[in-house]
Amino acid sequence: MEKIFRVLFPEQGLAVREEQIRLCHEMLDTLLGEQIALCDAGVGIGKTYAYLVACVLLRKYSMLTGRGNPLEQRPVVVSTSSIALQKAILTEYIPFLSRVLLEQGIIQSPLRAVVRKGKEHFVCDNRLEQRIEAIRYKQKNAVQKAALLSLRKHYDMDSVKNLSGFDRRLVCVPKFCPRECPGRQMCRYQRYLEESRKQDVFIQICNHNYLLADAYHRAEGYKPLLSDYRTLIVDEAHKLPEAARQMFGKNLCMDDIREIAYYLEREHQKEEAKILRTVMHDALHVVGAEHRIGKGIRETFRNTTNSVVSLWEGVEMLEFLLEKLERSVPKWIRNRLEEAKDVAAEFINGRPNDNIGITLFAGESFTQCPLTVDHAVLLNLLKDMKCGLIEDGTAIGMGIANAVTRLKDSKAKSKVIILLTDGVNNKGDISPLTAAEIAKSFGIRVYTIGVGTNGMAPYPYPVGGTVQYVNMPVEIDEKTLTQIAGTTEGNYFRATSNSKLKEVYEEIDKLEKTKLNVKEYSKRQEEYRWFALAAFLCVLLEVLLRNSILKKIP
Repeated sequence: MEKIFRVLFPEQGLAVREEQIRLCHEMLDTLLGEQIALCDAGVGIGKTYAYLVACVLLRKYSMLTGRGNPLEQRPVVVSTSSIALQKAILTEYIPFLSRVLLEQGIIQSPLRAVVRKGKEHFVCDNRLEQRIEAIRYKQKNAVQKAALLSLRKHYDMDSVKNLSGFDRRLVCVPKFCPRECPGRQMCRYQRYLEESRKQDVFIQICNHNYLLADAYHRAEGYKPLLSDYRTLIVDEAHKLPEAARQMFGKNLCMDDIREIAYYLEREHQKEEAKILRTVMHDALHVVGAEHRIGKGIRETFRNTTNSVVSLWEGVEMLEFLLEKLERSVPKWIRNRLEEAKDVAAEFINGRPNDNIGITLFAGESFTQCPLTVDHAVLLNLLKDMKCGLIEDGTAIGMGIANAVTRLKDSKAKSKVIILLTDGVNNKGDISPLTAAEIAKSFGIRVYTIGVGTNGMAPYPYPVGGTVQYVNMPVEIDEKTLTQIAGTTEGNYFRATSNSKLKEVYEEIDKLEKTKLNVKEYSKRQEEYRWFALAAFLCVLLEVLLRNSILKKIP
């Protein structure tokens, strides 16, 4: 290694770089030890030659460690983010390194490398001829037509300029390429695959997306995209998380909601489309506000209480629409709604450590979900909440008292009840102010929220087994809610939309967290006895038969 970097490379006009040599030593030690290294290589230190030389020396000298196999011919995979770097490795770095090492006798055969990428980058000869025949007698942009015709000589479409996106989609290798295709024997793409899998290929170069796709294939038991490799080098590794987000991430934005709403309107579901747009606009607006920073939008999702509750409401609404529209719209529209619901639920599940419970109240009160950190159970119980589960009315005092019984024995330093109501207390044996005094005695703060717009608002009303929305006046006892909050050192908030909830949830997020010791129990029951008895009987039967009916005579 020292000779390569201090003698051979300088003879070719390259400078000696101490950081490059140290990096190569670290990489080679890691590879020989079959370990993983995360190397922070600065700009301009020559990291590409560092890892290429380390890989060459690994193949040459790994047998000295006692672990290597001199017949080991598995290739090296180099994953990068940019096409420019892939091209440079293939056309500059590898040829230069191969020539220098061959001249000095360090290697006995030239280094070979191939770029691996998806089918959509290569030409299907059959589809190309069909496309050329289709435009033979039609007027077409001369430059684009020349680019299309040049694909008869170049099977890699990335090497052809001025090729239209439409033509690329029509002539690329399809996702499903049947084995019985008549042109398979002469197919240039199949020949490319055969060449890339030969044992003399030293380096397979790919982008991060292709590497992740290969990893997914291996994890799921599908045929790998890359040949089995011995060493993996991830260059430009800071771009790997973004590639993973592109491939495996889930996205939901207002454009998706508008599109679904548009198709709902085409199916004559205008009211449902309006509900979808309104609720999801509020939810996504709250999430966006929570992630707004000085220079734009925060990239990493920060699952605040405010965001969680807003998305909960969105999930509930989507559940309601899915149930209502089960037989009213095509399945593909329902699938789009289901996807939107799943994405919202994924974000909710990102807050795993909060100890949360749900208490319902109307004319009476009961606990829908006790305090738990199992949010999967919490979400399922939340989805089961429907109007009409209990007697109608508004028993605010009973709701607070019920929540207090769940919280009073908690060892947490911060104990909070969030009371959401859209009415006036008119039921129950405990008055709201009495319940507030009880909460105060246990050190529980109550944040009260009056929910609902001013004036009239749509209210879910059961009719003949279905739910319809009827406009009703909004009446909220703000004086009592303010007194409850004041008694318990909480705050009262008036929320006419989801975005108005932001202040209260920001305050809750500032509360001191408390560590919880969680005990997990597993119940086990021994089931081996019957199997052991059956095995014993089989052995006994074998002994009896061997000494009676099946007895052997010498």
